[in-house]
Amino acid sequence: MDYAGILTTTAQSLAPYVVDGIHNGSVLPARFLTHSVDWDEGQYMQQPIQVEENDNGGDFVGMPVFDVSAANTDKNLKWEAKGKRQSIVIPWAEIAHNQTKAGVIKLVGRKMDVARNALKDKIATTLSGLSTGDSIEGLNNSTDDGTLTDSYGTLDRTTYGTVINGQVTDLAGSITLAAISTQFDACTPANTTQGTDLVLTTKTVFGYTETLLDSKLRDNYQNIPSYVSAYTPRGGTVKASELGGASGFLAIFHRGVPIVKDEKIASGKFYTLNEESFDFARLDFPQMKAVTLSNEVTKGVFSGEPAPSAFQITEMMNPYNQLGDIGHIIVYGNFINRNPVRSGVLTGITG
Repeated sequence: MDYAGILTTTAQSLAPYVVDGIHNGSVLPARFLTHSVDWDEGQYMQQPIQVEENDNGGDFVGMPVFDVSAANTDKNLKWEAKGKRQSIVIPWAEIAHNQTKAGVIKLVGRKMDVARNALKDKIATTLSGLSTGDSIEGLNNSTDDGTLTDSYGTLDRTTYGTVINGQVTDLAGSITLAAISTQFDACTPANTTQGTDLVLTTKTVFGYTETLLDSKLRDNYQNIPSYVSAYTPRGGTVKASELGGASGFLAIFHRGVPIVKDEKIASGKFYTLNEESFDFARLDFPQMKAVTLSNEVTKGVFSGEPAPSAFQITEMMNPYNQLGDIGHIIVYGNFINRNPVRSGVLTGITG
């Protein structure tokens, strides 16, 4: 059949949405940018942390003179506010063409989706990495033991390492259930829940871990899969039918802790996190307004992202010498770990 004639006599149509073939999604923005906390402490976000014991107490007999000297046992972890940005540029000519009868996909909505998704992808890379300079801090900062960074929260790792260093073990080989259990124990004090309640790792290491699980456990999660989402409780998961339209990340379990694969985690790493200790502290600009993470006309990994977010947007502005609108989406604050010793990472996993 000759389609040339049809193309010149019959209008062709488009689907009313764009498929996102670029991004792969990440757990971190969904979990921490959806439930951010207010930056309420001026120049720095601060967290007092006890760094040494009070040694004034002790044994006694009779009526000795007690040591009543004052003891300063605490220091402040401090973080500066930093940001990540994404511009939105909409030429008026493009809007004019899009508003003709031929316009199928809403141009402005699509431009907003592109900017939101680009910023989500950028911040996911940052939150999972090692940050320096003007960059928001990532997991490699907050779980390090001095291998990658000299300090955390302005405190020196050599001086205060016992209270601010993460639990880091270089496996330099294959992961085992024993290694995972030992890592959980290192992060979790006895008789407490203040330890590992979420694991983030790569797809490859997720696969290695999957093969270690008991066959009955594998059958259970394969037949009735459960997911971590922005709304699941700390250490909890839900079935697919309970996601309520939100993006879900498939979980497997060891000792009741969900293990989730994340596209942004670096090769060979297995992060054991205490979510209760982490926050994204958000500093709002009074000239900007909150913007949702959800997409308008794009289908992909970010389609089911929840509405609340730490993202802020300017009003669209018209440059005096250009025919178009320009705006900016930002996230400003920092990713903080209030109790670093309760989290850590296994590295060097090759099988």
